[in-house]
This record gives sequence, structure tokens and C-alpha cells, in this order.
Amino acid sequence: QLRTLLLAPEQTQLDELRERLDNRSIEPRDVSRVLPEAFAIRGGQQVGYAIVGGVYRASLWTGTAASWVDLSAYLPAGFTRSYALGISSDGVNTYITGYGVNALTNRDQALLWTRPLPCLADLDNDGDFANGLTRDGAVTIEDLLSFLVGFEASNVLVDLDNGTSTGTPDNAVDINDLLFFLARFEAGC
Repeated sequence: QLRTLLLAPEQTQLDELRERLDNRSIEPRDVSRVLPEAFAIRGGQQVGYAIVGGVYRASLWTGTAASWVDLSAYLPAGFTRSYALGISSDGVNTYITGYGVNALTNRDQALLWTRPLPCLADLDNDGDFANGLTRDGAVTIEDLLSFLVGFEASNVLVDLDNGTSTGTPDNAVDINDLLFFLARFEAGC
């Protein structure tokens, strides 16, 4: 009984999703409205939507509610709902794709948000890897110390690059991560 009370809302959402997936006349955007969660993940960033005040808002976050960015705030007037569906990067910018409902044209419109990547050399604010990594918007000796501790321990938190210099992690800590970090540390991003 406790299990039913705890899981009933999610089970209802999953049942609705299954029903919509089986119905060929329903469009993909209708299916996406069933579960408010991340649709894509890349480099520790997630995109999807959040429902705020009953309004669907395209969203970007990095694992915590405190990191949430309301992408719909960057849209022109007239958009009543928006959804982020994909994320990619070229090593300089993050590109987020999605769509929004434009009340002025009464149409769904494709959207592309472009945001500069955070500086990957900005790892930590206190130099103590054991305290966790907290970015502070500056590249300092604390970032170098934290990176070196993580690198020595082969901790995937310092897995910054796969050798392509695009900031794409590969679940391995190796010389590519060290070189990638040092180049950005020296440049101060």
C-alpha cells in the first residue's frame, strides 16, 4: 500500500506515456509533455523543461535546482510555452535545440539557444578536492590544485576532454585531460 502511495503519480505518468506512444495520431511533442524531465544530457548539462506557475519553460541545468536556467526568458514576446530537446557543443558554445509555442503566429516554432561554455578550468573555489568542486567564475591556483589532486586519483570529475580539444569527456582521466586543463588554465579561459 505504501508503495502504491509513493509511486502512484509516476505510474500514472508512465501509463499516459505508454498510451500516447501506442497512439499513432499523437505527435512527438504531445508525448514530451507527459514527463517533465531532462530530454538530453551532454558534458554534465541537462536540458528539458520545468513547469513554473503552470507554464512549460525550456530549461538548462547541471544536476541541481540551484543551477537551473530558464531558457524561455531569452525568447521574444509572444511565446507561451517552450521546450528544450537537444544539446550539443563545439567546444566554445553550447547549442540547445527545442521548440516553442508562439501565440502571435499560433504556431510551434523551432528554437536554438546559444550559450558560451563555462570555463572548464574553473573547477573549484577553495583548492580542496575533498570538499567537492564548486566553480567561482575565476581561474585561480585553487583550480589547479583541485585538478591535480583529481588527476592523481584518476577521478572522473576531472575528465575534461577525450583528445579532441572540444571538452568532451570520455570516462577516462589521462594526458588529454591534463593538456586540455593546462591550456585553459594558462589562458584564464
